[in-house]
Amino acid sequence: MTLTQVLPELVDARFVIATSNSNTEYYKISQEGRDCIGYFFYNIPYSIREDIKAYINKNRQVYKRKQEYFKDYYKNRDGTYTTNLKIINLSSSFEPSE
Repeated sequence: MTLTQVLPELVDARFVIATSNSNTEYYKISQEGRDCIGYFFYNIPYSIREDIKAYINKNRQVYKRKQEYFKDYYKNRDGTYTTNLKIINLSSSFEPSE
């Protein structure tokens, strides 16, 4: 059994929510999925739970930086200000480590 086989079933069962942005698909665990994991949490081997925890800690900033907000402003000659607000999608620049 591989993730590519199981993932569509998890989406169909509403344990995982699939979204897409440009050419990238993202998956997020739903509340139903969290509840289900809660029932079986202690049946997941401790070593696997520790691997998951380490992965999350290692890649937390990568996911936070996937979308950055930037602001810039400057004063015009007439005394007014021009502002630029940008939301930059950096997802292609940051890949999580394995």
